[in-house]
Amino acid sequence: MKALHLEDSRGTADEFVEAWLATIPQGVERQAGLGGDTWTAEELYYDVTAHLKDLTNTWLTTLTSSMRREDKTLDFLVRKLRKKYGRRDNVFKVQQRLAARVQKPDERLSDYAGVLTNIGFGHQVPAEVLSKRL
Repeated sequence: MKALHLEDSRGTADEFVEAWLATIPQGVERQAGLGGDTWTAEELYYDVTAHLKDLTNTWLTTLTSSMRREDKTLDFLVRKLRKKYGRRDNVFKVQQRLAARVQKPDERLSDYAGVLTNIGFGHQVPAEVLSKRL
């Protein structure tokens, strides 16, 4: 059985949908590069939805109750995920969120750096803004 190796999306406040969505084409490309399976649009939709857990799974259940079969595509799902969970922050707001996020006691530096990367994902945040946080 085909399966993409993706982290699950849970729809939590500290999860950034753009960063998670970026892992989908990476997973598909990784499989193709390793001589693995190719995916139809329908297979990709169903595999990606299998990685929606907790809040995103509840949201998906509500969404699919009124979906037409032809809407069950990855493009449609991505648009809906971005509408529901995506941030539309400008660079200033992202910089404010970066400034507000401090390293927690006992948080590994690599984990903290990963959180900062996710906060800035998809925005052109100046390197000096990130480096001030580390």
